[in-house]
Amino acid sequence: MELTGGALDGQLLDVTGLTADERTTGAYLITPHSAYGPGGRASYGPTFSRPDGPWVWEGDVP
Repeated sequence: MELTGGALDGQLLDVTGLTADERTTGAYLITPHSAYGPGGRASYGPTFSRPDGPWVWEGDVP
């Protein structure tokens, strides 16, 4: 899945191991470049208009 926006913009995420439900909710991904510094997380998930991707940045979380 392509990631759009935020610290991981343009990177690809392997979602083959995720269930269908997990693919609809998104994920918190560890990133060295979040607002909370190294080890912070960036929230990415699908949009209603494009549920099959790309996942868009929703914000940073500690």
